This record gives sequence, structure tokens and C-alpha cells, in this order.
Amino acid sequence: MTDNGELDVLLDGFKDEAQRDAIRNAYHDFACSDPRTFPAQFAVLLQAHSKTLKNAPERFRRTLEDETKAIAATIATQRAAFKEWDTALKQNVAVSAEHVERIRESIDVLIAAIQHNNELTRTALAEATAQSKRTAELATVLRRLSARKIAWSLALAFFYGLLVACGALLFLHHF
Repeated sequence: MTDNGELDVLLDGFKDEAQRDAIRNAYHDFACSDPRTFPAQFAVLLQAHSKTLKNAPERFRRTLEDETKAIAATIATQRAAFKEWDTALKQNVAVSAEHVERIRESIDVLIAAIQHNNELTRTALAEATAQSKRTAELATVLRRLSARKIAWSLALAFFYGLLVACGALLFLHHF
């Protein structure tokens, strides 16, 4: 390795020692000539270019590191948001499940109440039907009794009238 980092960058790609010596000689010839000549100016440009290339991996590494941090921060933010959404969703699902269970229980209570009311209605209807039959039977009995009572009343009134008439005739016949 030499003290000149730019030259090391130029030599990195070559393994053959003859090629490396040729590059070293050309580099030193360009670097040591008159600064106003083309070779010296070209050597300055090569030095600038080699410094840029030498610093490029570090700059690339820093840029990559900065971008990686930014992406990691974005991912962390998204993860946190997803965790919040997940937690909120799980809570909403739990609350919804509780509501569904309460609704199911309420429906079960309503169904039981409706069934109980149906039983009460059937019982009341059966009782009303039985009462109606008893009332109809009693009405029939009452009609028969009423008809008999009227017939007996008429018969008694007729006999009473006969008796009165007979009594009047006997009374008149006696006098």
C-alpha cells in the first residue's frame, strides 16, 4: 500500500504487477509535471475523481444508513398504528360479541315470555271456551226452565181463573 489513497483506488482492480507499475509510473508522471500542461490538469481531475470515488462508499453507506433509519422509523410507525388498529378491532369485536350475547339473551327472554303468554292465552281460550259451553248449556237449561215456568204459570193462572169462575158461579148459584 502506498501513502496515496487515490493511487490505491486506481490499483485495486489490477492484480498483475506489471500493469500496476505502469499505472504507478503514469500517475507520478502526470502528478509531477508543469501544472499548466494537460497531463498535470488531467492528473488533478483524476485526483479529484479518485477522491470522489474513494469517498463514494462512505457517502453511499451514510445515505443508505439514513434511508434505512427513515424506512425503519416509517415501519415502526406503521407497526404501532397497526397494533393500535388491531387492539381497537379486538376491543370492538369483544364489545360486539358482548352485544350479540346480550341481544341473544334478550331474544331468549322474549321467546320465553311469548311462549308463556301463548300458554296463558291457550289456557284462557280453553277456559273461555269451557265457560262459553257452560253458559250455552245454562242458557239452554234456563230457556227450558223459563218455558216450563211460563207454561206452569199459564196453567196455574188458567186453573186459578177456573177456580175463581167456579167459585163465582157457586156463589151466584147459592144466592
